[in-house]
Amino acid sequence: MKMWLGSTDVEFEYDRVAAVREALDPGAGLVIDAAQAYDWRTAAKLAQRMADLDVLWFEDPVEYEDLDGHAAFAANSPMPMGTGEHVYGLDQLKQLLDLGAAKYIVL
Repeated sequence: MKMWLGSTDVEFEYDRVAAVREALDPGAGLVIDAAQAYDWRTAAKLAQRMADLDVLWFEDPVEYEDLDGHAAFAANSPMPMGTGEHVYGLDQLKQLLDLGAAKYIVL
């Protein structure tokens, strides 16, 4: 299951994700996707709050060209990051892979 986030209200988003997690069958996968809506600090704060919800990965937490933001998020988040949907070309993919911040590359 994949769900989108966009609010900076941490408790609102936590409650939404918790409700989906509770509704899913045990063992079902859950991915959250911010569609690049946050700066790394806000995304990391959300990830830290949702650490107990067994989220597989946080997809596109920050703007796709913000490589420093990707690295900072990865260093400050308890959950893995997925990104890559907005990669355009091999050079950009190489930059993303070389960064080593994303555990999941979703193309």
